Amino acid sequence: MFRSDRRSVEIDTKRGGGIMQNAVAEAHFYLNELSRHLHRGHGDTLGAARDRAARVAGIERSYAKRIWDRWQTMNDVSGEAYRRLRKAYEQACERHEAAAAEYRHQRLILEATHAVTESPDFGGVGMSAPEMVQTTQGENATK
Repeated sequence: MFRSDRRSVEIDTKRGGGIMQNAVAEAHFYLNELSRHLHRGHGDTLGAARDRAARVAGIERSYAKRIWDRWQTMNDVSGEAYRRLRKAYEQACERHEAAAAEYRHQRLILEATHAVTESPDFGGVGMSAPEMVQTTQGENATK
């Protein structure tokens, strides 16, 4: 292979790859995760969730659609869009971690007061499940 051929292959921008390809893949990951987080369930579309994610991140809907649809063939991504998507994703993760920490804190408080580990006292109202099964079997045996 001639030297000029090697050089043209090394600087070929049509193939993508390298650092910018990683940025495109990360931007797609952030957009995808934000969209999954903002999806409202049955009846909602992924496109609508993607548009909500774009609005939350502060990027144009058309640019979010471009990242969503063409991320595998894109050579680069806007630095501003990448930064905003990453920031929105990190904020969503921080909110999730804060909620998990609050949940854990509340659970530890309940366990410390034995509110969860003690069986409830029904005060003689009703029967527990094993007693109910024995009573039902006893009634069937007498018939």
